Amino acid sequence: MLRSELPARRAATFLLVLIFLLPCGAWGAIPQKPVLLEDFVHANELTGQELGGAFCRVSIPQEVYGGLVQSQNCDLAVFDSTGEVVPFVVISEAANSEAPPARVEASVPFFELPQEDGGGAERALPADLSVRVDADGRIVALRERRPHDGGADRSYLLDLAAIASGGAPGSYRLNLQTAGEAALNAKADVLQSENLRDWNAVCSDMPLLRLRRGDARLDRSEIELPRRPGRYLLLRVRGVDPTFALAEVRCSRLLQRRASEDGSAEFDGVATPDHRAVEYDLGGAFPVTQLDFVLQESGLYGARCSSRPDPGTPWRAAGSAVLFRVREAGTLRTNAAMSVGRCEDRYWRLDFDRDFSAAPPRLKVGWHSGTLYFLAQGRAPWILAYGSARKDLALQSPYLLQDVRPSAAVEAKVGAPVNPNPAGEGLRAGRDRPDGEWQRRLVWGLLLLGAVLLSTIAWKLLRSGSGAGNRD
Repeated sequence: MLRSELPARRAATFLLVLIFLLPCGAWGAIPQKPVLLEDFVHANELTGQELGGAFCRVSIPQEVYGGLVQSQNCDLAVFDSTGEVVPFVVISEAANSEAPPARVEASVPFFELPQEDGGGAERALPADLSVRVDADGRIVALRERRPHDGGADRSYLLDLAAIASGGAPGSYRLNLQTAGEAALNAKADVLQSENLRDWNAVCSDMPLLRLRRGDARLDRSEIELPRRPGRYLLLRVRGVDPTFALAEVRCSRLLQRRASEDGSAEFDGVATPDHRAVEYDLGGAFPVTQLDFVLQESGLYGARCSSRPDPGTPWRAAGSAVLFRVREAGTLRTNAAMSVGRCEDRYWRLDFDRDFSAAPPRLKVGWHSGTLYFLAQGRAPWILAYGSARKDLALQSPYLLQDVRPSAAVEAKVGAPVNPNPAGEGLRAGRDRPDGEWQRRLVWGLLLLGAVLLSTIAWKLLRSGSGAGNRD
């Protein structure tokens, strides 16, 4: 390559790189599609006393959840009368509630197990032990086929059916009450299981102390569990004398008090053609925390529950349950509701272990209502819009709760529905917002024109450099 060709080639290379970088750099300058009230399917006026300029609070009602497409954090917004989005944020849980968590305690049934022969530490339940449970899986009786003679180790089977799930990890505690006033200096191990067959350790070598020295007393009979316990617990107490006896076991958990009341609704299911499953459509993105499948006829069935946000995604496992409806001595007994944490999926499915020819169970859904906070700036009235399929909505303003106490918010309510897409007059008439479509077309047209011009210049520079080299 001749030296005279270098400046022309360098200039051409620079222009070619510029052709590719110019659209990328200008992408951020292209006006994005604005968020309009017409992007939402539903809209309701927000009402209350003296909302203008105030920091407001709204408990999200069932009608809003029933109209959501994605979730309460993704497809709702608050507008003023001119169609401008005002600062708002949705709090799903009462995370900012000033109420301290409460400890809920319940008595736990326990059954003493026979001593195991030699090295039974690896076995959770003796092979010669018979456990009888009722229709809800609660332990009714324990029958052992050989006696045990007491000793330095004791084992107890605990049934936690009365302890509802929902406590935070590390918030569970076992409180052991022993008979008598004898001194106690022992260690305890705790194992857990969901089916009385498979066991895993929860904690080990937990101290149990009861000492008396005159007026001084030390009584440590509580065991902190590091995580949520399983349905059944196995308690091993090591190093006790023959007079040791367990009088009572209580289990407690911390329950966070919520600022809003629970909501609930019922839905009918549709059986699949093979009569092995029932599917449910909630009609909206409810923040489901509890499911209760209610049989319409007597029976006992095992089932698996799953969910998905839309028909195009695969089913995701949500848990298993035993559904039953029995009448004993004039009393109707049914299965209890199951907890699913928090899930905003719209579609639910129940797969049975065998053919199900009866009427589909009704689904009772429970949820914890979220709280909407917004700043009533701009012009009244303020509008709550919800039900949008747009994936680019990121309108919430989390900073609202950084400097303002939630307790200082003014109460507001969801009022009468309004038309989110009025023709001619109405909410759109007060908005003076230019449409960005023509701006996007203009910018892209200028970019294409500039790319053509730069390409032409680069081509001429390359030709001129090549021609100069030939003349030399």
